[in-house]
Amino acid sequence: MNPSEQTIISGRLKKIVDDENFLTSDQTHQIYNKPAVDEFLKSMKKHKTGRLKSVLMQNPVFYNSIRWLIGPTYLGGSWTRTVREEVEKVKSGGFAVNLGGGTKNYGKSVINVDVFASPHVHMLCNLQTKVFKENALDLIIAENLIEHISDPENFIDKIYNALKPGGRLIIDVPFICSFHATWYDYTRWTSEGFKNLLSRRFKITHTKIKGGPASGLCWILRDFFSLLLSFGSSRLFYLWQIILLPIFAPVKFLDIILNRHPEAHVVSMGFWAVAEK
Repeated sequence: MNPSEQTIISGRLKKIVDDENFLTSDQTHQIYNKPAVDEFLKSMKKHKTGRLKSVLMQNPVFYNSIRWLIGPTYLGGSWTRTVREEVEKVKSGGFAVNLGGGTKNYGKSVINVDVFASPHVHMLCNLQTKVFKENALDLIIAENLIEHISDPENFIDKIYNALKPGGRLIIDVPFICSFHATWYDYTRWTSEGFKNLLSRRFKITHTKIKGGPASGLCWILRDFFSLLLSFGSSRLFYLWQIILLPIFAPVKFLDIILNRHPEAHVVSMGFWAVAEK
């Protein structure tokens, strides 16, 4: 961001962060609670794949293209369309926040928040901590995030409190998906478990499959054969993950057909939902 954009974003953030005294900036980003961000990033140094991912995120177009083409998850479907529709519903002067959305750009009105810096990110923060005021936000987007939060129920409570009455949440969760500690990875949900997680606080508008059965299989095939061919070596395991990913990735496109099956949720890669406060 240039200095004028920094000033505009800073002014908007001061209206929604829990304590504006924790808000600082560097040359490119606003930072909320810098000690908490630094502590998290320090803990991530042991995760080599996390470091690689943070480098790739510096080019969002390239990163998103690679994810679509050779990532294990089928990224078609209605998620992106629904997000854009919900963003358009936010009235002028309202606040839409994309949590953990470092490489996504859903429009100039959306504030992107992540712990890793990238060109689309407006504010760096540690989402394990409280960040936003109560009743401050109109829309929260949380994609590929909650499985990396150590206390997901507490996280849902914080999201609920941050939303205005009538505010909306768009969120996804994994189910049939390998452990992926690009940063910490804690939890998986069945379709019923996902609904239970949200319905404690929210009214669920609808839920849908994300990825699908073939995407779940793609994750498992890649990591099963990486284990089989690595002969007890962690280095070989991670090397085989990279080699095998483009080989098995085409399997995920079977989800174009399989996701129409009424029982696809039984082995789906994940789910997503829209919920209202």
